[in-house]
Amino acid sequence: MDKALEKYGHIQKEHLSKCFANQQNINPVELNKERFKVKAVFTASIIFLKNNSKKDDGKIISATKFYDSISDVYEKMIDFEKNLDLRFNAYKKLFLLTGTVADIGCGIGLDSIALAMNGHKVTAFDISPNMIEELKRNADKYKVTIETHIGSFVFIHQRFDVKFNYVVSVGNTIAHLNQKELNSAIRRI
Repeated sequence: MDKALEKYGHIQKEHLSKCFANQQNINPVELNKERFKVKAVFTASIIFLKNNSKKDDGKIISATKFYDSISDVYEKMIDFEKNLDLRFNAYKKLFLLTGTVADIGCGIGLDSIALAMNGHKVTAFDISPNMIEELKRNADKYKVTIETHIGSFVFIHQRFDVKFNYVVSVGNTIAHLNQKELNSAIRRI
């Protein structure tokens, strides 16, 4: 678990610095709240996986169950409305040219929706069918079109190989992968 937490800390620090470094008018207190919320979800998922996982690919099943179980409260956990505005503005600055984007570990669609609102064609992937259903409801609410699929970094169908201009995976999705799985997925997608 220590390795996963160390990996998460590095990824989260890199994510926050890339996504929010150029953001105008961002309050450092709000940024720390965002980091804390994501860390809390990550910590809960690591504890859940540690207590409920089988060896090898059993972690996928347990992660699916965990995210399915929190899908109905996840919007409040991450303060969706407030963070959507932050992400919309951050992505506008980060991706100057619109294109095709894969959002892997999309959850309830915060990043997918922010990207779609910026004019990108988004394909979203998540291991949790319940999270995908929440994403669809949110996409309808914000009047954006997002193609959705159930899948993880490891199990995305090969028809999606080298199809996207950009790939995002914000949050704790990468922490569920070992280095070999991550390297393979990055090369493919």
